[in-house]
Amino acid sequence: MSPDSDDRAMYHVQAQVDVTAATRHVSTAHPYTPSRDTDFVIKTVLTEAMSGAAIRPWDIAVQSGRMVTIVGYSAMPPDELGQRLALAQPGLREAVQRILG
Repeated sequence: MSPDSDDRAMYHVQAQVDVTAATRHVSTAHPYTPSRDTDFVIKTVLTEAMSGAAIRPWDIAVQSGRMVTIVGYSAMPPDELGQRLALAQPGLREAVQRILG
């Protein structure tokens, strides 16, 4: 590996988020937060489900009813993100349903 090469790989990832379940989790776990702010709700559940800011930056790519597809970048491979999600609280696993690479 040359000294100029960057060994920090970035992965393009997608996450399927159920906004209704996410809002329910945020309203229950954090009752004094702005649960009507969709971006805040999504940021909160992604951060909590992944045990940190693992998907950054991200954006809503598609919204269909209560389901949104988030696209973003992560320094972690999608399978590691999936393992973190598997260890999350049930309410978070209901909100963040899938991680794809």
